[in-house]
Amino acid sequence: MTVYERDRLDNGTRIVACKLNETRAASIRVFIDGGSRAEPDAAAGAAHFLEHAVFKGTERWPTARDLGIATEQYGGAVDAFTDKDHSGFVVHGPADHIPLFLDVLADLLTAPLLDEVEIERERAVIAEELRSCRDDGDDVAKTQLEKLLWPRHPLGREILGTRSSIRALRREDLQDFRARVFVSPGAIVSIASPWDVARVVDETKRAFARWDGVAMDSPRPAPSPPPGPGFVLEARQSEQTRFRIGFAVPSRRDPRRYALDILATTLAGPATSRLELSLRETLGLVYDISASLEQYEDAGLLSIAAGVQPSRLVHAVRATIDELRSVRGSFSIEEMSRVRDYLIGRWMCAEGTDFHASFAGRDEQVFGRPSTVDAEIAALRAVDVDIVRGLAADLFQPSNAYLSVVGPGQPARAARRLLDDL
Repeated sequence: MTVYERDRLDNGTRIVACKLNETRAASIRVFIDGGSRAEPDAAAGAAHFLEHAVFKGTERWPTARDLGIATEQYGGAVDAFTDKDHSGFVVHGPADHIPLFLDVLADLLTAPLLDEVEIERERAVIAEELRSCRDDGDDVAKTQLEKLLWPRHPLGREILGTRSSIRALRREDLQDFRARVFVSPGAIVSIASPWDVARVVDETKRAFARWDGVAMDSPRPAPSPPPGPGFVLEARQSEQTRFRIGFAVPSRRDPRRYALDILATTLAGPATSRLELSLRETLGLVYDISASLEQYEDAGLLSIAAGVQPSRLVHAVRATIDELRSVRGSFSIEEMSRVRDYLIGRWMCAEGTDFHASFAGRDEQVFGRPSTVDAEIAALRAVDVDIVRGLAADLFQPSNAYLSVVGPGQPARAARRLLDDL
């Protein structure tokens, strides 16, 4: 069993590290306790913009090329991500170069140049990213669904911001956001490598010694979603209509989160999931259908997504609702055991430095301690079928159902009326 050891720097940064003997690679992840949800409305998109901007140069590596060469010359790769609750930076590469990789991450976080010329250049890049997202019907359907559940709240905003908010952001806005959110208190440095943990901790303390800051305020609480059925349409003519059916679900701290994983996987994911067998294999309505689970500190969303020919939208939504009613009314012990064993098998296959750095760091940040693969498997085994049945009965109701459609309007409005039959 992999053992995660913990330490803390004087500046409040927590370290989680594990030693993996059968590897020559290292993965390092820095988790920041703030994402797009920490933005004021006037600075929507600042977290994602800052994620881009820091890669344009730092004190030690003053250009994007310099930063790239620093890791790539040894086969390493550096990346970053922005979520709604968190942000993060990642390096993966040969373990021989852990000190350098830590220095790169530390410089990105503590000493970005944020050059005005580079910021303007990156503003144009983000504008192209926004256009790409607008062309992606599923991305639009997801954003519209979140806005439907959490109107006038950061959870209901696109992480990238909007065209107008990105145009309005200035260097001072990015500096203010960095000073408030990219701070050492609440941050996690998670490392998986073949090195002894004590050596990893010493190198981390050296690299991040100058990082400081004051713990940020808690984000604005998520409001309760408006009563369903809810519906939003982005009318556009296209060869395929994208739709998402969503349900407000408990937050990631809810003890039923393992039962919720089983419920979501029952619906879509494996080739033998209910919606995959029904809408694809039996009815031939869709190429793919998925169920995604977004859980935040105080809210959550389970959504089912698919793309269909516009004339078949009503048929596809009706078939989806039929399966939701079915799982609500008849979920057997045998079916739960099969889905649970599938999830357990996925955990048993989880391995590698990047998995362990991500898994341990995220758990440390969310729950204040890293879990283990064995503990996750045990928690899944402990789920009672009645808990899953109760979740399905509570969640799959018209008052908790929301439909987002990107496509022609007439079939979308007809599909909306089907939510009343859930």
